[in-house]
Amino acid sequence: MSFLDAFNIVRYFEKKKFAGLSQEETEAFLDALVFAMNIDGEAHPDELKALQDAAEKLSWHGEDQVDEHIRNLETEVEAADAAKYVSDRIKTNWLLDDTYQVCARIAQADGEIVESETEFLAALAKAFGFSADHQRVLIGQMLNLDK
Repeated sequence: MSFLDAFNIVRYFEKKKFAGLSQEETEAFLDALVFAMNIDGEAHPDELKALQDAAEKLSWHGEDQVDEHIRNLETEVEAADAAKYVSDRIKTNWLLDDTYQVCARIAQADGEIVESETEFLAALAKAFGFSADHQRVLIGQMLNLDK
């Protein structure tokens, strides 16, 4: 199952209202998705292209274009470092939840969640200050959307 089959990221970006986010939060959200795609070492060019296309829906006011920002992100980092890099820049509560859920969708998109993906999701949850109960609620919400 491909990333695009498992989760239509363009539809997600169309549903959400990103206009109120700061550029820093927008970049942090996008960075988290790129980390999630790359954490298992298997980011497919089509996935990154789909993310770039979807990111056009974001309120982007960065110095670099979205595709350039994605290309320049250093993705070969430890899960905890990536999670901290993201969490330090997100201040909006709903965005913490959404970031975690979308990263979890990316991790399960190929039908298998490998150890590096589990470590990244755990590191995100810890960096975001999520309790185990809150993680379960978020995963449950995500799974219910698939029904």
